[in-house]
Amino acid sequence: MDVDVDCLTISDVTIGDRWNETQLEHVFGTNFNVQELTSSSIDPNSCNHWIWNPHTRHHKISAFVYKHLNQNLTQSESWPGWQLLWKLNIAPRTKHFLWTVFHGRLSTSNFLFQLRLGPNNTCALCGLFPETIDHLFCQCIIAKHVWNYLSLKINTYIHFPIGFAVGSWLTDGNLSKHCASIIAATAWLIWKSHCDVIFRNAIINIPAIACRALSHVQEYTASNRCLAGHKLILNNFSCANELFLFSHSSPNPGCCAIAMIDSLMDELSALDVALHSVLDNRLNIKHIFVNTTTTLSILNHPNPVTTWRFNSQIANIRSLLEELGSSIHCTPKTWMLPAVNLATHGVNSSDINLFLFGRELPH
Repeated sequence: MDVDVDCLTISDVTIGDRWNETQLEHVFGTNFNVQELTSSSIDPNSCNHWIWNPHTRHHKISAFVYKHLNQNLTQSESWPGWQLLWKLNIAPRTKHFLWTVFHGRLSTSNFLFQLRLGPNNTCALCGLFPETIDHLFCQCIIAKHVWNYLSLKINTYIHFPIGFAVGSWLTDGNLSKHCASIIAATAWLIWKSHCDVIFRNAIINIPAIACRALSHVQEYTASNRCLAGHKLILNNFSCANELFLFSHSSPNPGCCAIAMIDSLMDELSALDVALHSVLDNRLNIKHIFVNTTTTLSILNHPNPVTTWRFNSQIANIRSLLEELGSSIHCTPKTWMLPAVNLATHGVNSSDINLFLFGRELPH
């Protein structure tokens, strides 16, 4: 049934101080559980208003509920660590992991024992003491070795005098955002190693945990810089657009500055090779990205006076684009780093270069 939600009031679904079950089913459908409302009371003299009424379809009801539940919190009730946690340069899964840690809901043996879901086993890493959150991340001898090794790597003393789960290491301001991110990533990898010990009988590799944590933070620090590129794709394209093609050329290492015309020829050659690969592999690609406006301009509006050297390449590329039914877009270089890295790898690999010039097959 069609209901004008903007004009709907509580009085439309109530009779006096009780809910009108017939009207509720009429508005919300037969799957609505009316019995859940029997314990609630109604004050017919108060004003009706929507608490979680999204203004547009882009708003999510969960955000309004969260805002409503937290709007009356005092400063003492609101922990400043939450805002700092969401800003760390780590993966979303790692942030959610820390969220469960700070809430004391991590599935350690001690926590599962309190829920009567398992025995109160000793720590899976050291096997000496009951496995609690604070023991696993700051009291366990294996965890201490990890933090000591990491302290030497980043030249910062890492310790948790009042425990890890309290989160003071995140809020006291003694550590930079970068160091806090590394600690968060290390804790996540300690937990993953802990799970590997239980389920895979793996052996703890302390240097590997520290190095992987450093790489994790470095990767997500760099990814935040080109976040606009992800937003460009997400906001303008959908899964129906199939695959995307990013084309980039890289100059030979050790060469002096390349002339503009030679650089343009490299860009066109890279795009030509990429389009032929798409056809050879029968890929369905409708959107192609390059990182120079000059390339895009020449392909769309070639000038015979200035582009006569590239006439054959331009004609070939336009023919391939027409056959594929693809369109070209221009994006900044920082938004297509995988293509840039692959191009650089190709330049540094003699096998690939010789293959593209038709002199040798790739190994």
